[in-house]
Amino acid sequence: MTALFAVITVVIAQTIDNLYLIPFMISEKVNINPLLSVILTLAASKLLGPLGMVLAIPIYIIYKIIVKESYVELINIYNKD
Repeated sequence: MTALFAVITVVIAQTIDNLYLIPFMISEKVNINPLLSVILTLAASKLLGPLGMVLAIPIYIIYKIIVKESYVELINIYNKD
């Protein structure tokens, strides 16, 4: 019975940690919405499994930087004319 309570406690703690604490900590550091970080992680886990969960946020940040910098450069190019 004690082992069952221990397993239930660990499952509840992991669920709270993975679904609430981690997304808020990650989103605070990389400046993205916590809901978006959860959705990205869940979608990547369905597509690529555990590796996708690890790489979802870094890949999103790389694409975000590329799109943002490309937009700034295009604005600079077309504003010169």
